[in-house]
Amino acid sequence: MTLKNSESVIDTGSGPIVVMLHGVPDHKDEWRDLIGLLSPDHRCIALDLPGMGHFGPVPDGYDYSTRAQADWFEGWRKDALGDQQFTLVSHDIGAIMAACWAALYPNPAQRVIESHTVLSADHEWVGITKIWASPVLGPLFMATLIGPAFRFAFGKDFPSVRDDQIRSMYAGLTRSARRSLLAFYRKLTKPGFFDGVSDDLVRLSERCDLTTVWGQDDILIDPTEADRFGGRVIRLEGCGHWVPLERPEVLADLVRQDPARLVAE
Repeated sequence: MTLKNSESVIDTGSGPIVVMLHGVPDHKDEWRDLIGLLSPDHRCIALDLPGMGHFGPVPDGYDYSTRAQADWFEGWRKDALGDQQFTLVSHDIGAIMAACWAALYPNPAQRVIESHTVLSADHEWVGITKIWASPVLGPLFMATLIGPAFRFAFGKDFPSVRDDQIRSMYAGLTRSARRSLLAFYRKLTKPGFFDGVSDDLVRLSERCDLTTVWGQDDILIDPTEADRFGGRVIRLEGCGHWVPLERPEVLADLVRQDPARLVAE
């Protein structure tokens, strides 16, 4: 399963493979800083998720379900990497895809590093996520989301994210990406979204080599969510929701280390 165009993937460097799955409202460029740190001695592959960034419309039959996400990534993995080993680094909704894939295609030796995501059916959706999930408010919100307003609001709420990072984020909010983001959240916030994979997610740390990285100043998702996943937990003081943007050096260090030597906090 190849990606539709070269604009929807970054593939650079050589060495051990690192695959990166972004969050929202991001796209593959969320990983630029981490790629800059790793590409001298790693092959770095950052993907636009289906419908996001410059991916274009989602593939036929892709309904944002846990199974659809896991199957899409497994198809991409087989096509692009075959049997090559890799480390999977993920954030936000990208970590939902990573976790569902690891749960449904288990490999205890597979390294997965995730940050700031929700994998529990009882999560209470609040704030902007409830707006995105609304069939009425979501499209209205997207229609009024213009560059200066986006940069002001985002910079006000997340002062540790640089202006160039915010501008890059906005550049990936294509018309297709906005539609896909709203469709994804309408699906994600419905009861039963995790039903087909919930038992496997509870045992996620048994199905892959799992490390969770969490900024303790996250205002979007309660830091206690990090304890739900099992595996190793790395907590970062003075860091918010966007670990790939705020603390990419931590992720680079984790990729380079032998995970068996990490100590959970």
